[in-house]
Amino acid sequence: MPTGAGETGPKAVGVAPGAAGLNELQALRRQLDGKLAELEAACEAQRAQWPGQYIAALMQQMERFQKAGEYENWDSVNTERERFLIDRRLALEDIAAAPEPLRRLQLQHIDLLRGIGRKRAEAVRTLFDGHGAELEEWKRNLTRAGDMDLAAAVNAEVQQLKARQVYLAAVRELAPPPATTNSAAPAAVKETVIGDR
Repeated sequence: MPTGAGETGPKAVGVAPGAAGLNELQALRRQLDGKLAELEAACEAQRAQWPGQYIAALMQQMERFQKAGEYENWDSVNTERERFLIDRRLALEDIAAAPEPLRRLQLQHIDLLRGIGRKRAEAVRTLFDGHGAELEEWKRNLTRAGDMDLAAAVNAEVQQLKARQVYLAAVRELAPPPATTNSAAPAAVKETVIGDR
């Protein structure tokens, strides 16, 4: 927990926050940004593995169809494999109507990709909420100690934290979808898997 208030007692209101307190605040921000960068790197590593997992699953399915002598099914899976190698994405509009094993495989891999996004969003929210709670406690301690200017600086940091786009995006992703009259139509997933990130 940051120390905050000076050793000599409450500070006068209107005096600029001390350099030590501001340095602590900046150090905490750098620490948060470092943890966020680690989290993003771990998520990107998982996303980078996903295309290979999907291709491997398609290849296994092609092998099963080939051994069963089911050319049409083999050809459908091969067509999907070739499409994926070009597009490098899998979205709901790419889901095959048949064969059913291919359809299930595609839906399963869309869910895997969504799961990576959900885990990332949960981790971002947890990280930011924990950091915000630490800042709120520091602000309370500063206020009790009478260091109102540094408390105001910490309060501004809390507000900036809550307004960061990465946090807001994570909260939105974790929010339950609004109730619709046609719940059978899931939201489209258009996920770039390789390249632009």
